[in-house]
Amino acid sequence: MKDSIVQILATVFLILGTMMGLLTNWVITPYVYTIGAAAAIVYGIQVSVKNKNAGHDIKRLSHIFAFVSCSLAGAAYLLFCGDNSWWIAITLLYATMVLYYSFRTNS
Repeated sequence: MKDSIVQILATVFLILGTMMGLLTNWVITPYVYTIGAAAAIVYGIQVSVKNKNAGHDIKRLSHIFAFVSCSLAGAAYLLFCGDNSWWIAITLLYATMVLYYSFRTNS
């Protein structure tokens, strides 16, 4: 249950931060995105630790998911710097990996 709450929290804040970053230039936009990125990083590491005794394929996929989750920290930094192209690409990479991970695993 805690895992799903962290995942929902991360998703809501990432979507809000991304939409605010694309549509507005509010001062709080990087902070909202960073909260979502931090929650996504925590969730990615939890998934990797939870699947440490799984099969080889799931373990490898969990490690890749954790790495892509940690890349959101770089996206948050780029959002603070004002670079409007790379943080969007990293967020898209994360969203693609979450979609792929959801179809490849049962969780």
